Amino acid sequence: MGFDTNGTGSRTAAAYDAIRTAIITWELAPGQHVTEGMLADRTGFGRAPVRAALTRLAHEHLVTSIPRKGYEVAPITFRYVTDVFGVRSIIEPAAARIVATRGDLSVADELAAINERCRYESGPYDAASLRGANREFHVALARATGNERLASITSAAIDDMQRILYLPQVARETDRVASTWEEHERIIDAIRHRDPHAADEAAATHVELNKVMLVEVLIRTAEIGSINLFQPADSGHS
Repeated sequence: MGFDTNGTGSRTAAAYDAIRTAIITWELAPGQHVTEGMLADRTGFGRAPVRAALTRLAHEHLVTSIPRKGYEVAPITFRYVTDVFGVRSIIEPAAARIVATRGDLSVADELAAINERCRYESGPYDAASLRGANREFHVALARATGNERLASITSAAIDDMQRILYLPQVARETDRVASTWEEHERIIDAIRHRDPHAADEAAATHVELNKVMLVEVLIRTAEIGSINLFQPADSGHS
């Protein structure tokens, strides 16, 4: 669907989507300095839509305003990672529990169909397609609660996680990629059996296993300095 580039709101939305996607996919790298003029040239939108988009992205903590100098793309830090998973650990088990309580088998069938595109066994794989299918699965699960705000929050949290997944060190962790399908299936199975407790537990375990893998990868990465990654002094990690 094309954007109505004649409307200011549509141009702002288009600029926001373009810049946010560039940040998530590392076309604009963590810590990179950007300006309104640079992004206006890059996206083809005027300064006003770009300025409004950057204001929104600043509220989402994806960019930081630097007075008289422009903006900095937010670095990836341990706090960023734990905050993203903190949100997911609350909303995703809750969504799974609500959907299982309703026991709508058509939802289980829809999720199973999406999950087939998350299946990976061995060999080369299309990371972008798998990430897209994974995102679709989690957003569909949240949307099945009937709460569009929950679906929107889930979508934003998954997009924030996608930014972390673009780290090359993470992309090499094929064991987690292979486990995704099976962990999703446990959530689906709990929904089919109308078992809210099992659905909650399966979703919570899925989020936690992903968090553990990512934190371990980030701790041992040899490029830790280049991605502005640090462990806050008060984080409590051992």
